[in-house]
Amino acid sequence: MKISIIIAAYNVEHYIARCISSVRNQTYRNIEIIVINDCSTDETKNICSIMSQNDNRIILINKEKNEGLSEARNTGINQATGKYITFVDGDDFIEVDTIENCVKAIEKSKADEIVFGSSFDRRNGQICMMKMTHSLDYYQGADMEKYLNESLGSLPHEKNDRNIGITPWGRVYKKSILECNKLRFISERTYIYEDLMFFLLSTPYVKSVLILDKPLYHYCENEGSLTQKLDLSRFYRVKHMYEHIKKTYLSMIFKNEETKLRFNRLMLSYIRLSVLQIGRSTKNIGMIREICSDKFTREVVENYPVKKLPVTQKIFASLLKYRCALLLYVICKVYK
Repeated sequence: MKISIIIAAYNVEHYIARCISSVRNQTYRNIEIIVINDCSTDETKNICSIMSQNDNRIILINKEKNEGLSEARNTGINQATGKYITFVDGDDFIEVDTIENCVKAIEKSKADEIVFGSSFDRRNGQICMMKMTHSLDYYQGADMEKYLNESLGSLPHEKNDRNIGITPWGRVYKKSILECNKLRFISERTYIYEDLMFFLLSTPYVKSVLILDKPLYHYCENEGSLTQKLDLSRFYRVKHMYEHIKKTYLSMIFKNEETKLRFNRLMLSYIRLSVLQIGRSTKNIGMIREICSDKFTREVVENYPVKKLPVTQKIFASLLKYRCALLLYVICKVYK
């Protein structure tokens, strides 16, 4: 069974060799490695070129136009010839037996999708396990609603904002599902959080999912990554995405009370990140005040059981709910 591993790379000269090496050295050998260089302006292209010369499994595609992470991944999907597809970001890496573990799981379960564990590797060397909380190891049929819920977000009383998560890295997809249903990533330049958008697009077509509770992916803290990059318009981009989701996935999310509750927990985390970025990087209390009063924020927090949240999230959500912009600003300066 051939597995296609798609690596999107843009200006990751300090990390890309580590990433490609971790994929090239997999114990499972029947792989193709598709590296998409998205018009990097540093040494990424040259490093990828040198490494591709030493392994005929590596297919290097140098894009002529920078179109972002989503389109780079789409280019990889279009090129892929494996039965299953997985994604690794150019500044991350995987364990040496990641693909072997996934192939064994596929052969045993015949699942459409495999979700495996990951760690968050901080710049200071600290490694934090990104624990998954799941009610089942194998989801199929009627259980797929549980999978949707547990991937979207957690319940109010739970410590973390997510249970399983929605990222395309840390997953292996059956390629035929993507092809038959013409599933591709929507550009993050159109809607922020391309991982959520792809999850919502693809999940209705997935009939079975196996959870492989092993930390096989290393998500690495990097100042240049999309989630770390300062974006003062982030809140309004999240709002734009929310309004699209509300129109497109009304019956999938908003007509089921538990799904809506979990989805709102996810939205709360996105709003929190937006406020934190503004508060840490600017003195613009007015922007925080606008966020507190915005219709999107009001929809998320008004009827949310804020008092059930863990202490830190409860304080933050309560200040949002009661529009305490100055206190939120102070917390942003203190909370690192």
